[in-house]
Amino acid sequence: MATAAAAAFLLAAVSNLLWAQDTPKLAVEVGGNPVQPGEHINVPDTPIADTGDPLEVTISNTGSAPLELDRFQPPGLEGEGSMMFLLDTSELSSTIDPGESTSFSVVFFPYETGKADATLVIATNDPEMPKFTLDLSGTGTPMADP
Repeated sequence: MATAAAAAFLLAAVSNLLWAQDTPKLAVEVGGNPVQPGEHINVPDTPIADTGDPLEVTISNTGSAPLELDRFQPPGLEGEGSMMFLLDTSELSSTIDPGESTSFSVVFFPYETGKADATLVIATNDPEMPKFTLDLSGTGTPMADP
């Protein structure tokens, strides 16, 4: 009996090795702090026609295969207030090897007073999380007197 159990265990172990797949795994940080999908980020109040401090968004691959950003849907903004947020993706890599990261920045640039809401969307080949979103909010305030 012990031989049959050992053989079954060995067969299961070999099957797991043969069928194991390397997969990418997305991890996101904002300003050096880990964030979860759907988390809400408030940016500081900013006078209209001025820019707030950039938020650095870091995309890391904690998996065992390359993480690919969707080339047909690069990181972008959606929602009614999305025009008041700017993305600088000039240094963003589209392929992130295991253990590596890449980053881009988001800047709040209000053109009118009031609250603005947008959703940051990051689409990847992570099978567990193909679409990562963050909710962004900022408030445009009146211009300072000269």
